[in-house]
Amino acid sequence: MTGRGELIRLMRVEGGGEEDIFLNFVIQPIRDLQGQVTGLFIEGHDVTDLKRAEIALRRRELQLQLALDSAEMGVWEAVLVNGRIVSTTEDARASFLLGRPADQQPSFETFVSRVHPDDRQALSRSVEQAMNPLGEGHLDVEYRVLSGENRPERWIHARARFVDGKDAKRLVGTVRDITAIKDAESQYALLNGELQHRIKNTLAMVSAIASQTLEGEAVLEQRDTFNARLHTLAHAHDLLMGEAQEKGSIREVIETALAPHRTGAAQFDISGPDLPLSPKQTLSLALAIHELATNAAKYGALSLPSGKIVISWDQNANGSEAQAFALRWEEKNGPPVVPPTRSGFGSRLITRVLAADFKGQVTLDYVPVGLVCTLVSRFPVELGA
Repeated sequence: MTGRGELIRLMRVEGGGEEDIFLNFVIQPIRDLQGQVTGLFIEGHDVTDLKRAEIALRRRELQLQLALDSAEMGVWEAVLVNGRIVSTTEDARASFLLGRPADQQPSFETFVSRVHPDDRQALSRSVEQAMNPLGEGHLDVEYRVLSGENRPERWIHARARFVDGKDAKRLVGTVRDITAIKDAESQYALLNGELQHRIKNTLAMVSAIASQTLEGEAVLEQRDTFNARLHTLAHAHDLLMGEAQEKGSIREVIETALAPHRTGAAQFDISGPDLPLSPKQTLSLALAIHELATNAAKYGALSLPSGKIVISWDQNANGSEAQAFALRWEEKNGPPVVPPTRSGFGSRLITRVLAADFKGQVTLDYVPVGLVCTLVSRFPVELGA
């Protein structure tokens, strides 16, 4: 009941198979000259669209809140004037993650004071890029929040979008705690470094044992060949583990394997997209390229100053699933090639191990003008086991 004696009531009418209808009634008494109620004036309005919009808004707000709770994200907003942040607001979770005391009003200055000094410059650059009219208007930055009382230092991932409204310009975004992820990355790097150290020590020990065991001029060439293969394997491990990578780069693998054989850059023509390789593919390709280059240095194109080797690869080379990946090694301008009379370790490595790791087939063609090695796989290289 209003002060004027009006009664306002919202009624929901079942739609009978359709959506419900919402009606808003204003009921006002009609009085005579003596003030006695002699009737009622009833005015009704259809407010279905308004109520449906309100219900949809509440539903979206609930969904958003559930998503934020599930991701453990906090929400914040910053108002900008003349490119400078003048005020900030944040929800309870954002305040907790950013380390703001409960009795402290949110402000950009107090927030920055809690950011680790080593991360403040990166944060400032990210904010400037987000506000750049020529940019995409997105902020995506990771930084550390300094520890407070009884609270450890934590890593924060902040994302936001620049909103240019009529009344003000704002940054609206989220924050989440990624400390556990950063700790895991740090632990992984530590373990990876220790593993790399142990592998190098093991390979060095194997090399020393081989040198002591394979003594004498009769096995000198075999010993050098063994050590060269061992060093190639070690370099391939460096590619996988030197920067805590799970995948190798095909270009890096090829370039590293060819490094000992480069007497001149003009001897190699290398082309192809920089595709990722699985760990097994990285090791087998490195050894295969090493074997091909060693053979070329002894008997093929690399044995002559005029010799040249063309290495190329491509993904979806012919646009069909029948050949998702292809790699080709072709020797030119070398001495006449004669097919070998027996199959050695190198050729078995290339035709069996390399083919298996790439789930494909390898062909060695000893054409007179130079050896041609072709690897064809029906699978993209990153799907290799």
